[in-house]
Amino acid sequence: MKHVIAPNQKLTYTIGFQNTGTYYATDVILRDTLDTNLDFETITVLGASHHPFSWSLDQGTLTFQFLDIMLPDSNMNEPASHGWVQYSMMPKAGLTDGMTITNTASIYFDFNVPVVTNTTSNEIEIPTVSVSHGALENGVKVYPNPFSTQTVLAFDNTKNEEYSLQVYDMSGRMVRSESGIKNNTVVFERENLPTGMYSWKLQSESGKQISGKMLIQ
Repeated sequence: MKHVIAPNQKLTYTIGFQNTGTYYATDVILRDTLDTNLDFETITVLGASHHPFSWSLDQGTLTFQFLDIMLPDSNMNEPASHGWVQYSMMPKAGLTDGMTITNTASIYFDFNVPVVTNTTSNEIEIPTVSVSHGALENGVKVYPNPFSTQTVLAFDNTKNEEYSLQVYDMSGRMVRSESGIKNNTVVFERENLPTGMYSWKLQSESGKQISGKMLIQ
């Protein structure tokens, strides 16, 4: 299955496995040859179904080992015959529009032939911003847009209301919040935010909401 992601969007992978044999699996080993469009240095192992386990990353091959797991087969104990690992990783910087990141893992139960998982595919999509000096969205002018260090959001505040600003990355995570905005402009500093597309939302004390997008390059 193919998904569309932003260039700076973190990818989270879950590899599930199940012993469908006829006896306990003493050892379970997962090998995942990582796509070269992933930044291997950003890997974070988030968890696993069984402990202890070990993992290693060597020249693009990610290996998880569950030694002496004694995983029961599905006929013996179906609920206990399942297991999983989960990790996250960032795409490499500088990927262009349309580039893909695929992932397929192989699961080894003792000395049996490996079970190959389905292949996931994520395609990079870089949103198009055609205005170089400023974009007018829903009555708010964002200039410059795209920007590298800072941009200004200018909007109509003739009622002198107090506004708040929230900024989100493309995964929906809030990365910045500011309140107490009492004039009609907001200077937004990039600070340590990575390159990519972000969405913003302005909300007045009376409940009025305005939203749009901006691109850090």
